[in-house]
Amino acid sequence: MFSDNDIEFFKENGYIIKKILKENECDEINNYVENNEKNAYYELLDNRIKFGYYHKEDEDSPVNYLIRRNKIIHELGKKILDDYDFSVIRSYYKNSFIARDIEFHQEYFYNALHPTRENPYDYIQIFTALEDHNIENACLKIIPKTHKEGILPNIHFINSNLEHKISVKYDSLVECYKKYGIINCQLKKGESIIFNHLIVHGSQNNNSPFTRKALVTTIYKKGLELNEQKKKEFIKHRKEFTKKFLQDKIDSLLEEKEY
Repeated sequence: MFSDNDIEFFKENGYIIKKILKENECDEINNYVENNEKNAYYELLDNRIKFGYYHKEDEDSPVNYLIRRNKIIHELGKKILDDYDFSVIRSYYKNSFIARDIEFHQEYFYNALHPTRENPYDYIQIFTALEDHNIENACLKIIPKTHKEGILPNIHFINSNLEHKISVKYDSLVECYKKYGIINCQLKKGESIIFNHLIVHGSQNNNSPFTRKALVTTIYKKGLELNEQKKKEFIKHRKEFTKKFLQDKIDSLLEEKEY
């Protein structure tokens, strides 16, 4: 499933595309998300509409046998990481008409939320299309080979869902694009783009009439331990950053003169 050439391609380019699920298995995951509420996320514009779901290990989710016991993921984890564990598995939907954009970022920016020893190469992201992805429904975009650039300059900001996020700085994005180009990940249902945590990626907003459903899985090198203190500090920083942004906005509105 993963030849020596595949592994070399992954190491050189920072990503590879493989089909890891059958179409009916994608449907099984989608049906589960649609019929369960406990760990769901909802759109800010309409809180009746799900945009995500956190698949926890202790729940009776099809992800537990379709992903956690997936032979292709197992082979990848063994060949790249020697041995591995799962960090998080989440469904993310770009709902038709209203789904927001995702800033260009490196997943490693959020490393404090995962077991860590500060080595970006200890992590692999597996982004799986649960239906066909194309440019019209806002497919994922990556800038290949950016894992060779290390951790890029970044900026903290609040997105349109009023969430703290971290984006690669504009000048760095321009330089990386000039150097490596950009790839529209037009995946077929069941295909995954598997990439290093330093690969720059993002997506545009979905104003089409078509959804774009995906499953995001993170695996990491076995034996790493979560730094609970660092995680607490990062979560606190995100909350404080958001509160300050919102308070500054409120203060500026209160100071505005009415005409």
